[in-house]
Amino acid sequence: MSDLVSLRHLTPTAKPWGNVFGVPTGRDRVRIDLLAITSGGRSSVHRHRVNFNEFIVSEGVLTVWVFDQPRPERPTRNLTLSAGDRLVVPPGVWHQFIAETDCTVCELYYRDDEHPVGDDIERLP
Repeated sequence: MSDLVSLRHLTPTAKPWGNVFGVPTGRDRVRIDLLAITSGGRSSVHRHRVNFNEFIVSEGVLTVWVFDQPRPERPTRNLTLSAGDRLVVPPGVWHQFIAETDCTVCELYYRDDEHPVGDDIERLP
């Protein structure tokens, strides 16, 4: 059984807001990323066409803005997450995250059907 234990190094991908570590799952119906977001870091306003986007904060404070329309003047909802909080953003919902402090966040992508998770992000220009 001990031969089933494996140690792997995850190489980060640099983003404007910090780093993302893709976590291999061996499954195509879920994607897991570990986000290291620097204070003040923010994503673009975006949505996922078919994937659910789940955030689980383990350290820091993360605000997620939710928009009813793709070009809003201001967010419809402003949700603040701290360590231990979990938020699920359904497909089609425009959103943006902003790190209030340095954050460590587990981000999951999944679907509610049998199709594999793909890159389905749509960003505002």
